[in-house]
Amino acid sequence: MEITKFYSLRNAVGNNADFHRVTGTQAVGGVYFWGFTLRDDAELPQKSDELLVWYIGKDRCVIQRIMQEVTQLIFGGFGTIIDKDWLISNPFRGRLKNLQESIPLSPSVLYKSDGLHVLYEFINNPSIKPTLDWMRERLIWAYIPLDNDNDRKDVENELLHIVRTNIFGTGRITTLLPKKVIPIQTPLFNNIDWTDNEILRDWIIEVNNNIP
Repeated sequence: MEITKFYSLRNAVGNNADFHRVTGTQAVGGVYFWGFTLRDDAELPQKSDELLVWYIGKDRCVIQRIMQEVTQLIFGGFGTIIDKDWLISNPFRGRLKNLQESIPLSPSVLYKSDGLHVLYEFINNPSIKPTLDWMRERLIWAYIPLDNDNDRKDVENELLHIVRTNIFGTGRITTLLPKKVIPIQTPLFNNIDWTDNEILRDWIIEVNNNIP
């Protein structure tokens, strides 16, 4: 298994050959990661503390699935918006799922899509716009191409148990523990060729280390 490098939304403009959701070279099955570069200049991260992964998932067409999730979040208001300044300050302790479920709701949560009664706020609240603009400019992704459904399921499952509620999309995982400890309990993670994306590998390891 080989991880790809990071790609950015702003640098994908006009590249139909790679990013078309049906015919592009990235219209393949796999396990995918998307999140944000934390750099001020919005360029791709050069080290792990310049990265925050928002979501890990699997699909038969990674590029189409990423497009669906991203547009739902930052263009359509379906999801939870965390303040960009908080994200920048917490690359390894994101605890995104925990923030989403916090009672009372954490002040770092700018928006939570509980229903139509809050959608008008998403569209019109000026306090949300700077974070949405920041997200659109800094969106990045990478993926592990995998043709087999069972392989995708197994790899995704292990990765989610490594990072747990530091990201969204964790399903039934609602607590930080028990985590899978790298490298003792992570045979699939250990088997990934991280040559093209050591930054992502280092981010995952650091997040795992920061789970108590």
